[in-house]
Amino acid sequence: NIMAFSNFQKKFPTEEAAVLYIMEKKFPDGQYVCPRCGCVHDKIYHQKHNVKFFWCGNCKTEFSLLTGTIFAYTRIDLRVWLWTINEMLIARKSISTLQAQRIFGLGYAATFRMIHKIREAIGKDNVGLLKDIAAIDETYIGGNPRRTTTNHKRGRGTSKTPVIGIKERAAKKVIAEVANKNENNQRLSGKLLYDILYKNCEEHTAVMTGLFNGYDILDKRNGKNFMRKVINHDVGFAEDDAYTNGMESFGCY
Repeated sequence: NIMAFSNFQKKFPTEEAAVLYIMEKKFPDGQYVCPRCGCVHDKIYHQKHNVKFFWCGNCKTEFSLLTGTIFAYTRIDLRVWLWTINEMLIARKSISTLQAQRIFGLGYAATFRMIHKIREAIGKDNVGLLKDIAAIDETYIGGNPRRTTTNHKRGRGTSKTPVIGIKERAAKKVIAEVANKNENNQRLSGKLLYDILYKNCEEHTAVMTGLFNGYDILDKRNGKNFMRKVINHDVGFAEDDAYTNGMESFGCY
């Protein structure tokens, strides 16, 4: 549940409290399951000296409560994870890696991985197709290149990996998908962009886009009757109420 920071501190005064909360959510009926042998409950013991771990009496192995979750193998305090999830759900424009890094004082790489895993999990929870009005935009992920004599391109000419994000305006659902290269070595072709929209949006959805010509495919008749609305940030022009600000903020790293 989304909560204010003062309530969050009361609910999770220690990391152990966060561990027990995750355990309750993962095993709501108290039926612990060993991920190795599939043994259930009666031969599984919760370790008191380290509440993150269980012991399976059937296969004689120790396993972590966090196995199979986005928290697996993390060295970050679980309270940081839970508060970040809370902020990403409650904030109008989500939260960027740099914001989280400033708040928690973590390294950039660790913060980036945490934010990416949370966004991936939130995307999987957004069951159902997007509808009515959806904004689409692309962002690029990957570390800054080392200093070389090469002139590294920016924007769509970059060698970084493009990720397509679609955000439903009303329900604030977000879907993100990596733009893999097609058979012609293209990563942001009109067909690829249309296929992503076709897979994730209902018929007659109004799709808000920028001026990138890859979206021109939406100006033609298409199988789901998508209606394109264009925003030009350079001149402040928008068709009707079209804007992609929410999706651009989601893409901030």
